[in-house]
Amino acid sequence: MIIQVEEANVKLKNGEFEQAKQIFSSLLDEDPENMEIIAGYFISSYWDNRLEKIFSYKEGKERGLALDVLFRQFELDYSNRGYPKNSSYQAVQYSVLYESCSQIRLGFYLQGKQILDKDTVFTLARNLVKIQDYHHAVDMIDYCSKYQETPPVFYFYKAECLFHMGEHTKSRLLFRSCLLHYPEVLPIDEIRSEPLHTAIWELKERFEEMEDLKEYLPLYCVEKNYFTEIPEYTREDINHLVYEMNQIEENVRKQNIQFTFKLKCRFINLGFTILDTFHAQINSELNKKIREKLTSVDANALERRDIARKKLNSQNS
Repeated sequence: MIIQVEEANVKLKNGEFEQAKQIFSSLLDEDPENMEIIAGYFISSYWDNRLEKIFSYKEGKERGLALDVLFRQFELDYSNRGYPKNSSYQAVQYSVLYESCSQIRLGFYLQGKQILDKDTVFTLARNLVKIQDYHHAVDMIDYCSKYQETPPVFYFYKAECLFHMGEHTKSRLLFRSCLLHYPEVLPIDEIRSEPLHTAIWELKERFEEMEDLKEYLPLYCVEKNYFTEIPEYTREDINHLVYEMNQIEENVRKQNIQFTFKLKCRFINLGFTILDTFHAQINSELNKKIREKLTSVDANALERRDIARKKLNSQNS
């Protein structure tokens, strides 16, 4: 049965949906309660029934964008049924999104760069990451950033790509910068790179709400010393980070409220980031000021990080 499922998945990956459906149908006759097979049959039937619609779109950009829309609808339908994101799901994701990317690039070759509006470029870049075409994804993100403002989520995609391209230090630095300012837009389901993949796995059982996990993730990575590097910050950059901490404190004081979970996570992460900079390490007054701010919000924050660092140092020695 395993060999037959693998054969069906190859058919899915190649876009041969009817043939895949026939294999899954035969397997269902043998094991009608097997959820993996049920999911595979649903996937193959779903896309086999949409081939006529897909081919009704004009080749190039139009068909490429239509495939992206159809796949996002499929994701919703699939998730609503509670099916597992198994190997069959991965196979059809590659098949449909690879074709989406190919069609958009075909449109570029046929019609020129005028077809690459902001939304199209970002659709292409996102789907290139999903099919693990990391080099081309980075090329598209860099190309777009030359001509228009890039949404923060695509810096997360770039960091993900850099890891898989072997640029691990650059990846960690970019992830750390992005998480400091934009944790809420982290595309958490797309992350396969380290150390974030491990950190997310460690935290999933602790948080019911994914938004809370995203807010705590940057702080967790810094506390655990998963980010061993820090970007180079100028004095002006550090002054701005201190200003952000002061603004959070002032808003809490003015509104006479307690630190919310989100504010506390961001406040402590800002403080840790400042302490890790070269300027804070040589400026005892700044170092003391930030430590006092952190202790006033979480008395154990510094101790937790120190313990994690000592543990890491002992493991490396």
